[in-house]
Amino acid sequence: RAVFDLGGIARLRGQLDPARFAAALRRVVLRHAPLRSLIVETPDGPMQRILHDPSFEVAMLDSPSQDAADRDAVIAGVFDAWSSRGFQLETEIPFRASLLRLADDDHALLVAVHHLVFDGASIAVFARDAIALYQTGPEAESRVLPPLPWSYRDFVAWQQDQLGQAAMQRLCEAGRQALDGRLPALPLPLDRPRPRAPSFYGATCEFTLPPEVAGQLNALVRTEGATRFAGLLAGLAIAIHGQTGMEDFCLGAFSASRPPLARDLIGCFINQLPLRIDLSGHPSLRTVLQRARDTAIAAQERSDLPFPVLAEHLAIEMPRSHAALQVVLILHNEFDARARALASAVEGLDIEICHRCGSGRAVRDWTFHVYEDGERLTGYLEYDTDLFTAATAQRATGWFLEALRLLAALPEMSVSAAIATAKMDGGQSHDNQNQA
Repeated sequence: RAVFDLGGIARLRGQLDPARFAAALRRVVLRHAPLRSLIVETPDGPMQRILHDPSFEVAMLDSPSQDAADRDAVIAGVFDAWSSRGFQLETEIPFRASLLRLADDDHALLVAVHHLVFDGASIAVFARDAIALYQTGPEAESRVLPPLPWSYRDFVAWQQDQLGQAAMQRLCEAGRQALDGRLPALPLPLDRPRPRAPSFYGATCEFTLPPEVAGQLNALVRTEGATRFAGLLAGLAIAIHGQTGMEDFCLGAFSASRPPLARDLIGCFINQLPLRIDLSGHPSLRTVLQRARDTAIAAQERSDLPFPVLAEHLAIEMPRSHAALQVVLILHNEFDARARALASAVEGLDIEICHRCGSGRAVRDWTFHVYEDGERLTGYLEYDTDLFTAATAQRATGWFLEALRLLAALPEMSVSAAIATAKMDGGQSHDNQNQA
């Protein structure tokens, strides 16, 4: 199953040359070694094997319907069926693309890629390279896209050099102090008993933060010298507290920092970050924001430390029945904006970049994806369908939005008053079964 695959759709309206576009995508694959690599098992563990001439072709598909009104539904249906196959990493490269023809002047690019070789920042790199090669052709590649100064292997060697013994010990000690040496399980409001091992089946629940709330939240975080992510983290912390009753727990996030020489590379440079939430002492919502700000800053300072290394150092036993970090917040911001800006500059084509990752799967209990679109905030909750019904997922997103509304409008309100106002009592009224 395509558990760790990412998917995306780009709608291409206008006069597209399909053959030229397919050739440009092949040049992108040849330019970036992770996209044309196999992962093979060896006595020393999994190893990357780079293919110099991969058998990559863009599959050309025709829409099963000629009705213009059906096009969005056709794209979604074709993509879900097409992307569900997953990758056999020992025998096929971790990147797949198809071009769906809806009409002579309307196409959809379908992309599936394994998360092992792709992250959020890779979206902008992929868009930039594909657009440049489509517009100029292969004969001008060296002029519009200079040779890459680094490879992903160079990054790995650099990271190992940076994380010497002294640096590793310092970062691990900082992580131990921040987490108090533990990752407590979250008693989320389950609808069904937790199985011994996750199946990774999931679904999504979309949400939108009203523009006026987003505006108030932006103003508040600026006042507190915080980021929008810290504001979202504070809101999620309040919602999780309301559903579990816990004052001391961990949420998850991902760092996306790249060294300068890696900014033009496609690859997976992210690291999972545990964020310890402290809601003790009956704080106000403003205080929760300030604590979330400080927690995010401290976590970013140790973001070069791989999470498995930290867990091993703290002797944290990874649970078999669920992810170590059960609830994760992901803010998709400047990388998506950069890709959209690149797409808008293509003459003769109207390119709309969409996201469809998370279709039919969930790698943890809850993952809150939030997308920035100017002042608007939209997103979806990816949830484990072995554990939660659609109704519970809807309530969870509602609690999240209500916590953000109260934080933005009434920052001096206490957390306990906010919980009572929003009627977030999920942790009190459900029979939770979170044990492995």
